[in-house]
Amino acid sequence: MPVERTRIRRRAAESRRQLGFNLLVPVNIWSVLRTAGISVIKKPLKSEISGLFMRKQDVALVLINSARTLGHQNFTAAHEYFHLRYDLELTCRVCSAGNFDPRNAGERDADYFAAYLLAPDEAIEWQIERRTGGLPVDLPDIIALEQYFGISHQAMLIRLVETGHLSEKEKEQWGEGVIEAAKQLGYDTNLYMHTNEEVVLSDYAEKAMFALKRGLISAGRYEELLLEAGYADLVYGEEGET
Repeated sequence: MPVERTRIRRRAAESRRQLGFNLLVPVNIWSVLRTAGISVIKKPLKSEISGLFMRKQDVALVLINSARTLGHQNFTAAHEYFHLRYDLELTCRVCSAGNFDPRNAGERDADYFAAYLLAPDEAIEWQIERRTGGLPVDLPDIIALEQYFGISHQAMLIRLVETGHLSEKEKEQWGEGVIEAAKQLGYDTNLYMHTNEEVVLSDYAEKAMFALKRGLISAGRYEELLLEAGYADLVYGEEGET
């Protein structure tokens, strides 16, 4: 493994330890972003970009293109987490995640970090041993793995090639028909679907509520803060927006 990739893998393992995850369990990347105080906007974009991040002093924001599959969104969120945590000199970047582009070191490193954070080698080996007892993996195994880790089919194939469980030829062989196969195996196919949702994931409202309960702000200021941030439904209720 190249030296740079080894460094990225160590960073991913370090991040898992600091976040309280061992190397075998799946990571809920959305919970990680919220705990880190990173606000997330999910919105369908006409562009093919995966997402972007912005940082200003202690405020961090991630935009995720929800017109991509859920698995791709999960991977993109981990990709952006790398930029926010390690690319401290960057204040903003538009990203196309999952390409592992050797021509762009920053994007390549963020992709490998996302891959190692969400699907570590150790967890892949453990899951494969449990499922196959050391036998070659096939499509049901691949689907089970990507469902466990919450990543896209393409990202899982790349990880299995990298860990020596698939050849490039086998990667091409298993690259199609995943949705139908997942249905036949009884899996939820949402991982492979575009969500197209518009949602804000943030601890802003929670912090405002904390300030209100501690008497740091008035009830009127609390409502103003929520309205300024686009949380009219919390102030007026769902009927207030009709």
